[in-house]
This record gives sequence, C-alpha cells and structure tokens, in this order.
Amino acid sequence: MESFVICRAEPRDAAALTQIALAAKRYWGYPERWLDLWKTELTLTAEYFAANLVNKACKCEAAVGFYSLLFTAQAAELDHLWVLPAFIGQGIGRLLWEHAAVQAARGGALRLAVLSDPHAKEFYRKMGMYVTGESVSVLEGAPRRLPRLELTL
Repeated sequence: MESFVICRAEPRDAAALTQIALAAKRYWGYPERWLDLWKTELTLTAEYFAANLVNKACKCEAAVGFYSLLFTAQAAELDHLWVLPAFIGQGIGRLLWEHAAVQAARGGALRLAVLSDPHAKEFYRKMGMYVTGESVSVLEGAPRRLPRLELTL
C-alpha cells in the first residue's frame, strides 16, 4: 500500500471533501437525479466542521478520502467515510475506519455506529461491525433500505 497521511480537515477543505463524497457515491452507479437529491447531505459546510470531527487521508498533500464523527452521550456516529474511486481497493477505507474507531474511543464513545449505504454494508461488516437494524425511506416510489451497523469499542 502506498503511503497516506491522516490529518485534521479544516473548513477550507469543504469543497474538495464534498467532491470526494459525490464522486464516491457516483461510483455505485446511482442516477444523477438521486445524487441531486442527496447533494445537501453530502455537502460539508463550515458549520459542519465546527460541530463534528472531520479527518482526511492525503497523498502528496491532496485529499483522497475522509471521514467524520458525530459524538453523542456515549456513542459516536460515523456520518461520512468516502474514498475517491481511483483509490478504492488500496486500503484507504480501512485506514480511515480504523482511525475513526480510535478517535471515537478517545472521545469517550463506548460504541461506534453507522447508517450505511447498502453498497458499503459488507465493508463495515469486514471491519467488525454488526447489523443492528435498518432505516427505510421511499425513493421514487420504492423502498430504500439503509443498514444500521454498530461496533462496541
């Protein structure tokens, strides 16, 4: 695996990280009209950085992936974990996930949870998370099921 550095992301990284999230979501073949619907939740803002922990993986100082954690009483929610499609399969997702788990524990979380894209479910299972439920919404008249996974830290 090539060398990647994980460091704290800053509000000035918002546009680049938003583009990573959109590119990674697009990788799964979702229609552009769906990406338009999800654009708000995939867009990072300065306010988002102020309220959450955001770290990025860089290669030669360019961001190639990132994650964010939202902390609650004794848990952390993995709100984002995205890798540029050109770097998928190089271990960056695992590196980011492991870093996030350590940061969640250091932040006092007893468990780490994620509401996952269905395509990422097996990745999280490989990371040791287990399915605890699902969230169901309707998209274009059809149910969309998002698995919820957790890990005890």
